[in-house]
Amino acid sequence: MAVRIFTLLALLAACAQVAAESAVTVDAVRSLGAQIAHAADQFDHGTTPSSVEMSDLEHRLSLTRASIAAETDQTVVRKFTAIAMRFEKLKFDIAYSLAPALVPGSLPRSQIDLESVSATHGANCANALGISPDHPVQLALQTSSDAWFFMSGVDAANLRFRTTSAGPDPSLEVFAGCEAGAQSIASNDDGLGLDADVVAVNAPSQTLFVHLANSGVSGIVMLNATVAPGSVNGSVKDIKTNAPVANAYITLYSTTYGYSAYGYADQNGNYSATAPQAGTYYVVASAQSYITQLYPTGNCPYGIYYYSSECDLSQAHTVTVTATGSVSNINFSLSTGQKISGEVRATDNTPLSQSSVSLLMPNGQGVTSVNTDTAGHFVFTTLPPGSYVIQAFAQGYGSQLYDNVPCAGPSQSQCNALAANVVIVASQDVTDVDFRLPRLSSFTGKVTGSDGQPLSSVSLIVLDKNGNNVAYGGTDNYGNYTAGSIGTGTYYIYASGNTVFSQLYPAHDCISNCVAELSEATAFTFTSVGQSIEADFVLDYFPTLSGHITDATTGAPLRNVQVFLNTQPPSMSGYSNLNSVTDGLGNYGIPNVPAGQYFVWAQSSDHVDQVYSGIICEATNYYSSANCNIAGATLLTVVAGEQTVPSFDFALNASSRIGGHAGIRAGAGSDIPASITTTIYDGTGTVIGYAASDADGNYVITDVAPGTYYAVATPNYYGTYISQIWQGIDCSTCVATTGTPIVLGTGVSATDVDFQVTRLDAVVGRIVDDHGTPVSGAVVDLFSSIDRSYVSGAGTDQNGFYMVSAPVGSSYYLATEAGGGYTDQIYSGISCPNGTAYDQKCPLSGGTPVNVNAGATQPHIVNFVLIPNDRVFENGFD
Repeated sequence: MAVRIFTLLALLAACAQVAAESAVTVDAVRSLGAQIAHAADQFDHGTTPSSVEMSDLEHRLSLTRASIAAETDQTVVRKFTAIAMRFEKLKFDIAYSLAPALVPGSLPRSQIDLESVSATHGANCANALGISPDHPVQLALQTSSDAWFFMSGVDAANLRFRTTSAGPDPSLEVFAGCEAGAQSIASNDDGLGLDADVVAVNAPSQTLFVHLANSGVSGIVMLNATVAPGSVNGSVKDIKTNAPVANAYITLYSTTYGYSAYGYADQNGNYSATAPQAGTYYVVASAQSYITQLYPTGNCPYGIYYYSSECDLSQAHTVTVTATGSVSNINFSLSTGQKISGEVRATDNTPLSQSSVSLLMPNGQGVTSVNTDTAGHFVFTTLPPGSYVIQAFAQGYGSQLYDNVPCAGPSQSQCNALAANVVIVASQDVTDVDFRLPRLSSFTGKVTGSDGQPLSSVSLIVLDKNGNNVAYGGTDNYGNYTAGSIGTGTYYIYASGNTVFSQLYPAHDCISNCVAELSEATAFTFTSVGQSIEADFVLDYFPTLSGHITDATTGAPLRNVQVFLNTQPPSMSGYSNLNSVTDGLGNYGIPNVPAGQYFVWAQSSDHVDQVYSGIICEATNYYSSANCNIAGATLLTVVAGEQTVPSFDFALNASSRIGGHAGIRAGAGSDIPASITTTIYDGTGTVIGYAASDADGNYVITDVAPGTYYAVATPNYYGTYISQIWQGIDCSTCVATTGTPIVLGTGVSATDVDFQVTRLDAVVGRIVDDHGTPVSGAVVDLFSSIDRSYVSGAGTDQNGFYMVSAPVGSSYYLATEAGGGYTDQIYSGISCPNGTAYDQKCPLSGGTPVNVNAGATQPHIVNFVLIPNDRVFENGFD
């Protein structure tokens, strides 16, 4: 269990050390600041960050602080100080709003002990202010001012003192006595705007004195005292000089839960890390330029992240912490370790700057890497005793393992750490770990087109004798390239570009796959490293397909005709990236056509589409057509290296139309428009086209090729109408080919494919007078048969037809409002001489209700015959 959990131990300890050994960048500090700003914004908008989030942010601030200590860029320091103060303000604000949750042992804001400091009140040890775990103290501190507090009678082994402030920069010292010259038993001052947090060991009946000082701006500081769980205390010193190691990072790792708590050594090297609960812990110390160490002498290799087995657990002891007791004298003596240094040069003794040198464990697990300087020198520092493997790599050179062990593979990049000579580090630095890397071989040359122009952005691919890709290169703006690096052996090379045929050296244009055609290429054998073989290419351009498209009848050029090249029949492949559009002269050109065979397909919006040559193939459903018989089609064939192809010209016939009128079935001669979509199908049931009716019920489907078709009308809004197959076949599951065929010849349109459909949610009909003359402008009113309330109404058109909406599932009374020239009626045949039903002058009780049934398949037709009011002048004055 300990070894498994220690994976996290090694990870975090190494991360802390690596972070301490590299300068913090402005971007990294800004990223941390952004997260703190986000947490502050959450709090301002009513969402308090959780204790876990706050602990994580404070932990990250502490880790960053260790790196800041070595930072020379004052811009970084200032930015970090600003975000640290922002975090302290956030903690202060949260403490005020949720003091019991975030400040252990504190009380609500109303019960905080508000104090002020004067010469006789808290200004020195003799007149210190009282503080207890039950009463946190809040006071205002000026810049460079301080305050004293005392605590006694607390039966606890450890006491924690912690500040919460916004702008000030507080520090804490704890003393076991008030006499002159008393030594502090615990202190904390981070110096960078973070609040102070210190744990002091307490003794029964002991009085502790706490000195609070402020080096920041004036402001409010709250001091909270709590009973701390058990802690681990000790010192961190340099093993050679015995000097304190300030700011050493101490971490407690539970053998059960992993990472648990952390602390920092003060300027005297003393530390106290409070355990969150009783248990058994590893204690780890990390510091800049020192080897990370498990208490008491278990070293971890430099930079180890994941491999806990590499840390010396045999020299590590666990520490048991009780709930209230402290474990003292857990002391560390850290070593700066040893160095491994050397140089990397080429075999001709040229220093190789910026080459990469890697430090590995003997099993090949990576530790870290560095780059060589301008003189080819490198150095690894802070290494504990142990065995290491060193690997060097430089661009254009073969990689090596120390000592002079070449790596395998075509580019000498496959390194087996088990084959290396290990470098043993004991008590002395190891020097002269030198490398002499062989310059690898490469292809060089120039790539031009068949017109002699240099080609840029052409890829060069090097293959081994088995056809495996082993190296790459690319041409510059002048067509020059270098492809490598490779070791000794036999190789092939080919060039590939977007507008040219791929070519195997020396001049084989690849038909389909260059790798499969290696037998056509020249093999090159590199017998020693450092060779450079020149291989120039003259590449053939892909051809351009061009043509001319005209009207078959008039010979006039057709513009905006799309031409597609498809490698498969149109029924299987519609849209193609190889396409063009005719210009105003009817001309088109499709450049860069690769080797292969293509169907050439011309598509027009007002002429019949063709597959070359002369095969009718009208495009439907997003550039595809499933019913084209392409037998006898002439294919465009482009062979490798071919740079010219024949023209493909088209003569297209004008296409036809299918159109008509969609009306609502309301009796003979009904002209009420219907809102439907008409879809036409060919004999296989494939959709050829469709169109929606307009406000007058008219529709037209354009660009239809000669052939036999079938039409179906379906509602624009589901369920409003009963669908219908032309001619006149109502349907629910509509099979178009059961209807009347529509036969179109070349250039012949069908404009009388009309529909009369049943509307389900309406009552329809006609109003005429007793001579059969249509009554236009009259209104038909609809009333509920249940409560006789008005539902809706609609007027008659010039032919006397009307349609009034009637929600299905109910029954209705119908009545007219024809104006003063006619006597209105209630259906059926009830005269209203005194006025209209709408004006409540004609009772509905005698009317015949009309049931609008949801399951109806026939129209709800109600006709009215109205009598003129004045019969005397019915025929004029004759």
